[in-house]
Amino acid sequence: MSYKDLQKDDRILEIVKYLFDKFGDDCDNSEKYLFYISTYNKQEDHYFISLENTTSGDDFPYESVGDFDEVKLNELERLFKQHLRI
Repeated sequence: MSYKDLQKDDRILEIVKYLFDKFGDDCDNSEKYLFYISTYNKQEDHYFISLENTTSGDDFPYESVGDFDEVKLNELERLFKQHLRI
């Protein structure tokens, strides 16, 4: 699926496009890591980030490894690169 097919608000689409353009082919696409971005109730240049990794259990295939509030773009990039092992 392309980010262009996402049914998200403009702010989410802009940040996903930005990250894809900057890191696109370097990302691990094995679905071992999830990176959630929320702009809900956030100022224009702030984000909420939630990170998850796969687990060995079947009941809960992912576990939270960190939540970050009021993240600016440079910190979002750092978390993205670190979490997706870029």
